[in-house]
Amino acid sequence: RTVHGHVFTLQLAPPKGANFQSGDLLGLKPQKANEAERLYSIAKRPDNSIFLSIRHFEKGQISPFLKTLPLGQKIKAQLISNLGFNLPKGNNPLVLVSNGTGLAPFLGMVSEMDKNREVKLYWGARSSTDGILYQNWLDELLESRPKLEFIPVYSRERDCQYVQYRLNANAQKWEKNMIVNATLMLCGSLNMQNGVLAVLEDLGQRHSHLKPDLLRAQGRLLSDCY
Repeated sequence: RTVHGHVFTLQLAPPKGANFQSGDLLGLKPQKANEAERLYSIAKRPDNSIFLSIRHFEKGQISPFLKTLPLGQKIKAQLISNLGFNLPKGNNPLVLVSNGTGLAPFLGMVSEMDKNREVKLYWGARSSTDGILYQNWLDELLESRPKLEFIPVYSRERDCQYVQYRLNANAQKWEKNMIVNATLMLCGSLNMQNGVLAVLEDLGQRHSHLKPDLLRAQGRLLSDCY
């Protein structure tokens, strides 16, 4: 486990023979019977472990438990297939847009894909120090995948932008990626998702085949936001 501020990462060993992919979900039930199951997007590490990035809420039902989990402790959880948010097959370009803890499943997907697949990976965070939790894995991927471009966007340093604003500023470049049959995947907050969809709606005024509803129907717009 690694901790930075209110966010921590955790690696879990899956049950023997478990079949899962990055983008699938891990479901954990709070001890209070009337509380709903919590779902976390997971990444699959190259060593086949489950990688989680979690925001800690002091009054939460699950995050405090996971943050203090002793090494080697077994937990009761279920792996849930998330077929609408797994790595798209083929070799078409990918535009991956995330913020906060939503970066984790994308790191797993990039690890699983062909090393020469073209990928633009956007990530929104407060500051560059937030990347400490993912830096080693990200550095490995950037070194081994020549067509991976990582585009961090920080809301409290440098240009002080949110990721959806950077996409809007890069609209021409982004348009080109999407026109050549790229798949767009979103993972993170609903505010980020809504901002990205607004940018897409604007692009759709110039290129009708880039409207969100059409992209969804084509399987080229996938999201797992909360």
